[in-house]
Amino acid sequence: MILSNFSFNNISDFNKLIELKAERAINIEFIDSSKISSSKNFEQKITRLVGSMANTIGGIVFLGIKTKRKKASELECIGGNFSLEWLKFILEKNILPNIENINIIEFSDETHRIITIKIPRSQKAPHMADDNKYYSRNNTNTILLQEHEIRNLYTKNSKPELEFIGVTNTNGAPTNKLGQIDFITFFPKFLIKNSGEQVEDIYKLEIGLPASLHDVNYIAMQNYFTRYDDDMIIFSFTGKSPLFQNEIYTIAEAKLIVNANNFNDFENGIIEIKLFYSKGVKITQLNLMSTLIYNKQQLHIEQFTGQDKQFITNN
Repeated sequence: MILSNFSFNNISDFNKLIELKAERAINIEFIDSSKISSSKNFEQKITRLVGSMANTIGGIVFLGIKTKRKKASELECIGGNFSLEWLKFILEKNILPNIENINIIEFSDETHRIITIKIPRSQKAPHMADDNKYYSRNNTNTILLQEHEIRNLYTKNSKPELEFIGVTNTNGAPTNKLGQIDFITFFPKFLIKNSGEQVEDIYKLEIGLPASLHDVNYIAMQNYFTRYDDDMIIFSFTGKSPLFQNEIYTIAEAKLIVNANNFNDFENGIIEIKLFYSKGVKITQLNLMSTLIYNKQQLHIEQFTGQDKQFITNN
């Protein structure tokens, strides 16, 4: 039985537990109604149980199902004085950091009242319980984590999270001829950030541009040339120093020249950005026309001068 396939908001799902004699396990626990209350003792028990599952592999806790020989045997009715809001409050208050995406579902009909707590395997483990200690799940028991196990969880779930956050210096500088723009030069700068919880040592940014816009004499960019890909030119920038938590880094600066001859490539072109780091690859595409501007407005072919413009317009 795959419990994640069940919503547990109808009686048939719970009857299926009884029919299949679902058994207590490292990720499944049943608590019968006689043991459920708003007491301090139950508060501590449920807090440590839920926290232990989040610290292990996640799981589901059913409140209001009786067991026999560790197997689900009977659906019950939790007393009406037990508050769902109180349960949510004590789990949020007593487990630090809070468990993200925990799902608490209440089902009731004329004869039953059952509460289901769906606990994900947490990416923020370890979670500390109300007694300032850490617990995990071992078979059907909640056990205290040892110091080395706590350190291992911190290391395991701490990871870098790199992201491309945007382009600066996007306003172009014109060069005029005969009272109109001959060409416009852009020097866009590309920024990345480590928004994760661990330093990143290995990363690379790959930038693809329309080849007709790139200035081949711009050595600061040309030194990072990698290859041509159809009408695109690709550059690769490898990180030269560690990227620390919340650090923003300008990893590259390009030089693009837009004129009447290549305006069509500019108007329909994109910048493709691939960010490689130890946890994966992230791809972003930017529309050139809306990214690179002049005088706070998008460029138009009519702004350029010369016979080249006339050639493009007529063809």
